[in-house]
Amino acid sequence: MIEQTIRQKLPEGFQRSEFLLEKGMIDFVVDRREMKAMVARALRFMGAAAAVVPERAVSAAATADAAPST
Repeated sequence: MIEQTIRQKLPEGFQRSEFLLEKGMIDFVVDRREMKAMVARALRFMGAAAAVVPERAVSAAATADAAPST
């Protein structure tokens, strides 16, 4: 179906997770509450530089994380 839609021959095994991993793609099943930490860990793994975050934003994020969920 995909080949018919894009009118191109697709490589063997292109839908397998191993194929995607070989091509540099990543895929995780992560709880929504852990998403930010997982994305940060993946970016660090790939060599992304740490972003400079204003002190106020860090303080607000820490306060929001400490607040109980409603």
